[in-house]
Amino acid sequence: MLHDSATRAEKARSQATRTTVLYVQRIRALVRQVGAAVPRTQSDAVERSAAVVLEHVRDLPAAFCHGTFGPAAWEWQSQAQVLSLAGFGRSQIMAAVIDLARPALLWAEQPNLRDWFFKGYCRALSESELLILGHMSVLAAGEDLVHAIHLRDTESIAAAAASLRQATDQAETARQHVDGPR
Repeated sequence: MLHDSATRAEKARSQATRTTVLYVQRIRALVRQVGAAVPRTQSDAVERSAAVVLEHVRDLPAAFCHGTFGPAAWEWQSQAQVLSLAGFGRSQIMAAVIDLARPALLWAEQPNLRDWFFKGYCRALSESELLILGHMSVLAAGEDLVHAIHLRDTESIAAAAASLRQATDQAETARQHVDGPR
């Protein structure tokens, strides 16, 4: 429902392209700022993923996005069996796939979660979204790592670093399936 609301906005497509480009550039700059705190292979992966997303940004469906959609923004109410979202501070019209980047890391470990998500999402991903999803996961994990580094929270840093390694590995595996081994 949240993502569908952008389809009613006249200039959603151009706005989504512009804000997605800014989002990707911001993450790229943040990772560059922390420099040595991010291993070279992972900062290189962020750069590669940013380049791929920027190359395909115009092909991505627009949506009104949460902006940081993932487990940290989910509030489960067990009695009511309802999932609520918190933290809409970065909400705006962007490429819909941005909101799928963090959950995609969970889907790799638990494919049944992906199946359940898309049952409720009510649409399949476009070819361009499928191509970009792994790269967006790298960027989201990089963003989370930078945020944890700024907070100086060692537990969050370790978790975010593990997510970035996982996302980088998944993106590399996907690239090898497309390009073949280097």
